[in-house]
Amino acid sequence: MRSIRHFCSTHTTPRSGRSLNSLWSKLQRENYESISTEPATTSIQTPTPNPGDLGHDKKEKSVESSKTHAHTIQGVEIPTKPNQPAPDECCMSGCPNCTYDIYADDLANYLAVAPKAASQLESKGVALDRWPMDLRGFAGSDSSKSPLEAEAEAEKTADKLVSDLDPTMRAFLEMERNLKKKKKQIDQYDQIKYHLTDALELRYYAAFLHKP
Repeated sequence: MRSIRHFCSTHTTPRSGRSLNSLWSKLQRENYESISTEPATTSIQTPTPNPGDLGHDKKEKSVESSKTHAHTIQGVEIPTKPNQPAPDECCMSGCPNCTYDIYADDLANYLAVAPKAASQLESKGVALDRWPMDLRGFAGSDSSKSPLEAEAEAEKTADKLVSDLDPTMRAFLEMERNLKKKKKQIDQYDQIKYHLTDALELRYYAAFLHKP
């Protein structure tokens, strides 16, 4: 008679269920496609837009559209005069991107480059009737001013024109110009301070290297 110990060591009960090896082999033989590799029309993933295709703000769009519609006459690039904002386009709430403020900046840019364009047309002998109506008023204007002088004068002229359109905007535009001047001065100060700091660091470093 066999002992219980011998019986347990020689007798094994077969396992029930499917073999994992055979199941894995079957999975490898089958051709599965990932959902993420499907076209965008059938994939459940939301396509990520290209950062370069994202929309810009209204001001950048207006600048891009003006560049698109810009034209040339005998190689001279003709600036496009900005359109005046309609009375109902300003909410008078003091928002940072006020239509009158944007119009004043665009008008200042136009007034700064228009005399130069008119001078180039005159030097090329282009007949006045071929000029745009908005540019004919700059015929014979002085274009020998420096860019900074032309920009400053253009800002004053633009502010006056916008103030004439809406007198209530005069104080607002003056405040905006003052804030921009202060910001420009602060930026210049920070830049000078940055360069001075670098110079001092280089000086201390040079002194450290030459220290016996």
